[in-house]
Amino acid sequence: MTLYVDAPVVESLYPGRLYSALGERKSQLIEEGACITAPVRYFTAAGSTGYRATDVRVTGWNSRLSYVRAFLRLQLKRLLYTWGGCGGLLLALLSGEREYTDPALSDAFRAAGLSHILALSGMHLSLFSSLTQRVTRRVSGVRCAAIAGMLSALLFIWFAGATPSLVRSCISMLLGWGASCLFLSGTGEELLALSFLVQIALFPLQAGSVAFQLSYAALLGVFLGSRFLSPWLFRLLPAAIAGSLGASCGAFLCTAGISLAVFGTASPFGIIAAVPVTPLAEWFVTAGIAGIILSLIVPFLLVPVGSILGIPYKVLQFLVQAFARLPGISLNEDL
Repeated sequence: MTLYVDAPVVESLYPGRLYSALGERKSQLIEEGACITAPVRYFTAAGSTGYRATDVRVTGWNSRLSYVRAFLRLQLKRLLYTWGGCGGLLLALLSGEREYTDPALSDAFRAAGLSHILALSGMHLSLFSSLTQRVTRRVSGVRCAAIAGMLSALLFIWFAGATPSLVRSCISMLLGWGASCLFLSGTGEELLALSFLVQIALFPLQAGSVAFQLSYAALLGVFLGSRFLSPWLFRLLPAAIAGSLGASCGAFLCTAGISLAVFGTASPFGIIAAVPVTPLAEWFVTAGIAGIILSLIVPFLLVPVGSILGIPYKVLQFLVQAFARLPGISLNEDL
């Protein structure tokens, strides 16, 4: 028989995606792209029956790249696992994997209307691309820095996985870069519409996913909110706050219908929560990347770096949980 093991199930039982075999056998690495064999044995216990894997072996990989990707992801998870809750949140922000994230914190993100921060999206891709461009611009020209930024974005998608929101962001970046090379200009809405057509042409099955719909609806709301709401808010609030608040309000208005239809809830206070939480999360990711690099170069700093990163983690945790206590909109399931 062929046994298919769901990755989240294995991860929840064996942190670091290490599947401990029976007896004295060594642990096996299970990741996307691995080919495994698992002989099973029928058993009866406490009135229940089923099949239990008696041995698990990795027989090979789909490709050498699959093995390299799995190895890198495992090393990252082992490193971040030592940082506890701080590492669990950083892992979710870097790779979209939430196995180590505190369940209460994940629920708080959702209740506060901030689920988009945990989900891999254009924010993460732009962050990696901009960091790469900033570093490479010091030693090369602007054009080389832009190419390096695009390559880092593609590398991040390869490492984290081609989710619909990441694919959308990558297509938009490639189209925008191509337009600038051809001296073409256009609005953000036009670029978003072209990205939509390209994505459904290349990946038509993604159009039916909720992540795809929320991604485009949110970005459309950001553009519309920045155009129509932010100028009005500039009269009342500082420019930085007004711009972020207008974009957040537009994103909520465009995604609220989808959230209510699919999840039955929506949080209007997420409009306000995104203003302080989003930049803090971006700074936390930037500091986390620096901490990971430093820990790899100087391994004995692993624990002190984790303790330092625990400070902004506690601040993020406090803010998210505070906003999660505010009431949201909920549909009556009996309707």
